[in-house]
Amino acid sequence: MKVAARKAIFFCLFFLVSCDDTVEVKDACGDDYLDPGEQCDRNQLSGATCLSLGYYNETGVLQCSAACEYDVSDCGDAYCGDGLIQGDHNEQCDGAELGGNSCVTLGYARGALACTAGCRYDLTDCEEDGFCGDALIQEPDEQCEGNDLNGQDCIGLGYYGGQLACSDTCQFDLTTCTGRCGDAVVDGAFQEECDGINLDGQTCVTQGFSSGDLSCDDCRLVTDACVPYCGDGALQPEQAEECDGLLLDSQTCRTRGWLFGGSLACDGNCLFDEQDCRFIVQIVAGGEFTCALLSDGTASCWGGNGWGQCGDGLTTYLPQNLPNPVAGITGAIRLHAGFTHACALLNDGTVRCWGMNNNSQLGNGASTPTFTGTAVSVTGLTGAIGLGGGAYHTCAILADGTLSCWGVNYQGQLGNGVAGDAFNTPVTTLAVTNATAVVGGDNHTCALISDGSVRCFGDGTKGQIGDGYTTDDATPVPVYGLTTAVALAAGQDHTCALLANGQVHCWGEGYYGALGSGNTSTAPQPYAVPGMFGVIAISAGGKNTCAVFNDHSVKCWGYNNQGQVGDGTLVQADSPVVIPELAGSVFLDNGNEHGCAVLDDGRRAMCWGINTSGRLGDGTTTRRLSPVSVVVP
Repeated sequence: MKVAARKAIFFCLFFLVSCDDTVEVKDACGDDYLDPGEQCDRNQLSGATCLSLGYYNETGVLQCSAACEYDVSDCGDAYCGDGLIQGDHNEQCDGAELGGNSCVTLGYARGALACTAGCRYDLTDCEEDGFCGDALIQEPDEQCEGNDLNGQDCIGLGYYGGQLACSDTCQFDLTTCTGRCGDAVVDGAFQEECDGINLDGQTCVTQGFSSGDLSCDDCRLVTDACVPYCGDGALQPEQAEECDGLLLDSQTCRTRGWLFGGSLACDGNCLFDEQDCRFIVQIVAGGEFTCALLSDGTASCWGGNGWGQCGDGLTTYLPQNLPNPVAGITGAIRLHAGFTHACALLNDGTVRCWGMNNNSQLGNGASTPTFTGTAVSVTGLTGAIGLGGGAYHTCAILADGTLSCWGVNYQGQLGNGVAGDAFNTPVTTLAVTNATAVVGGDNHTCALISDGSVRCFGDGTKGQIGDGYTTDDATPVPVYGLTTAVALAAGQDHTCALLANGQVHCWGEGYYGALGSGNTSTAPQPYAVPGMFGVIAISAGGKNTCAVFNDHSVKCWGYNNQGQVGDGTLVQADSPVVIPELAGSVFLDNGNEHGCAVLDDGRRAMCWGINTSGRLGDGTTTRRLSPVSVVVP
């Protein structure tokens, strides 16, 4: 047992004595043992020095950092590989820096010079065979050889002509090449417009633009920075152009707000020229129809057409609820609409009429009651300068200021001194000279005289001829007290005058408030409508009246059983009421139970009241208590 114990102790001592206390733990930086992946470890530098790492500082001491990487801080800045040629350390090159040399400068014919890791020229790819003058073009360093120009000439090199040659250094000799884009000389013979900054005196203005900066590219003038000009055929909204030449931007007279269209053009300032757009010169409201005189001398009518009063050649009693051109009417300067007929004064001094002729109101000499949807000439009438009339009669003002009238005359409304049968051709009205306007009601007529007086004739039973009495008179009589009248209007049984001071005086039947006096009294002589100042136009029809003021607002008054006052109600207006929708009106007219106005300097029209037969022109037959726009198909 003791022997076994002693053996055990011996073996333990043997192993303890044979253990080496220098055993290192691998992969520990700083243990002064160089492990894989470490450049150095404390004093273990693997034999490296500053010089062996390429640095040129012979006194520099290479050290090892705490991260087991070379610490070259004492080795200096210069070394092979720093991208700089260190000539004092015998470097020929450094990386891509070849000191301006190439294979050719080093005496070789061609090739690609490189740099070794030791900063010495690598001549591996330099070739010694070939030289300038060997009759072989050594590309890329040689462009030519003697007379061999490698297929090139002056033109191919961007010149306009000349003789290309080859220099002693095998480079192109361009001395005798002539002219090119880019030589700063404008050569018009070769279609150069400019050259570089040489614009040959041209500017944006000389090129037809308004202003801007002209430039040159490839010897062509560039106008991209020039401000466009009116007339270039391109629409420039940013230059406030509305149009340009024939380019109208899809606009027409209709899209520009002209109800009856026309021909839209573009003026020299690239703004719309609307002078050939058709505007409404006059609007007249008849019994069940309405007509408009247009600026081109034509006319359009709408509404009842059972007696041809729309003048479109049709005589079928179907509503014409949209405007239709009157056939055969050109050169018209004035219209009159009666109850079932209409007439147009033409610029040649003649008059043509259409519609019902049961009371000879067409004046064409027909002896039997007829009707026609095509205009006929008034017999024997020439030299007319004005036109007006009543429900079933018409009067023309002649050049000498006299009147010539035709149609019904049962109450002396033709003024020829005799009340009786109708006249189917014009007769002369007595005691009227220097007339400037003529209007008529159902059975009476009034003429405005150039001195501001008024003379009326015909039915006077309701005081409508204004002489202070209520009796008929077949011979014109002066209206009491009027000396400054400038315009007239006549309704069914009442008459109104616009005075020079902008006031309105009315007379005749007032039972339905047509006189605007605030009551329903009849007045056989003129009565001032209260509160009417600044009036510029008046109209009357049926049993109501309207006025346009100098601010182009409108007031109406009178009978209102069909909305003919236009105030949105059916309540009779004994005093004038404002019609807001008619703001901007220039003139208007009243028919039997409807009215129409022209607005915006003739661009558009609005109508109101009863709408049987489509007399309002809005495309319907619905009664309108307030004005609605006339629509043209």
